[in-house]
Order: sequence, then C-alpha cells, then structure tokens
Amino acid sequence: MNKKYFVLIVLFMAGALISLYMYLTNTRFELHTTKDGAVYKFDKKTGQTWFVKGIQENPVKEGQKNDQKTPEMLSPEDLLTQEERDKNLEAIQKFLQPPEKDKK
Repeated sequence: MNKKYFVLIVLFMAGALISLYMYLTNTRFELHTTKDGAVYKFDKKTGQTWFVKGIQENPVKEGQKNDQKTPEMLSPEDLLTQEERDKNLEAIQKFLQPPEKDKK
C-alpha cells in the first residue's frame, strides 16, 4: 500500500514540474506599447529587447533611440501614392452610389 502512495506522489510531482516548466517557457516574452504607439518585445529571461514593426523584430541596443515609425504613426501618404488614393476614392464613391433604374 505504501508503494502505491509513493508512486502516486512521484507522478503528481513530475506532472507539477512539467506544468511549471511549460508555464515558465510560455510566459517568457512580454509586449510593451509606448505612448507614441511603438511596440517592444521584452525577454524576461535574458533582458534582451526588440523593436517590433509589422512582422519584423529589430534588436534594441542599450541606450539606443528608435526613430522608426510604427503602423499607427504612418500617414496615408506613407502607405499609398496620390494616384492610388484617388483610384480607391473613386471606387468607394462608385460603390456607394445607388443603382440606376432602367427607364422604359
């Protein structure tokens, strides 16, 4: 009977240790957003920091200031040319117009 309890306790402790390890590895990184919309990824284990822009992660060196624009800070001029914006505006206006009825 004592062997059964011992095996049960060993299995429980092994499960607890595996669960703790999985929790610690899944909460290793944190994302922080600054007031101006910049996103930084922080590694709690090593202390390393990355600047996140889209899907790119650029390492940040200690004391380095990051002047890159985040998607929240981009203006329409940064994303599309004037011709593309005009073309999109025409398509939206055409879409929003009510359909014309055939007169017979």
